[in-house]
Amino acid sequence: GAIAQLGERACVDGGDVLWTGSEFFVGVSTRTNRAGVRCLADAFAPRPVHAIAVESGLHLKSVLSMLDADTIVHGVSDAALRAVAAMRASPTMRSYTFLAVPDDVAANVLSIGDTVVMSSCYASSVDVVRRFVGPRRTVCTIDMSELEKVDGALTCCSVLLTPTLRSHDNDEDDDDDGQRGGDGGGQQ
Repeated sequence: GAIAQLGERACVDGGDVLWTGSEFFVGVSTRTNRAGVRCLADAFAPRPVHAIAVESGLHLKSVLSMLDADTIVHGVSDAALRAVAAMRASPTMRSYTFLAVPDDVAANVLSIGDTVVMSSCYASSVDVVRRFVGPRRTVCTIDMSELEKVDGALTCCSVLLTPTLRSHDNDEDDDDDGQRGGDGGGQQ
């Protein structure tokens, strides 16, 4: 992979960056500016990058997030609904299902395999998501009340990694301890 450096005046906060699996929606907020959005567009071309105004709240993902590959869960505040309207008006690569939950902060979810992780503080929103996903996915709740007092949410308190399998070009070079033999150079 490559490392991209932001320009001098560009700012991007991860809480404003929503990756759908095929395109980016990036909130323009107090922490992410249009110069930052342009840098992301340059860094990830040819993948589409759409700027979405964040009119209140800390980040774009303070009011919405990915529930699954095709579904964006969102709150129902005026700011959340304006963000959703802007997303729907964007020239997206594909269409999404939008699922409204009563509480903006509850729209910040983690989707990990067959599990959806949500804040336990918003029972009505948890019920909406449970009904939507049905028996095909597990909804796990955790108490986020203390972190939410300082605008902490699930996506900003988590690092999700997708493991990849490494292949060895020359398996016979492996030592007994599983380490690569030779001088450590070469491509992997």
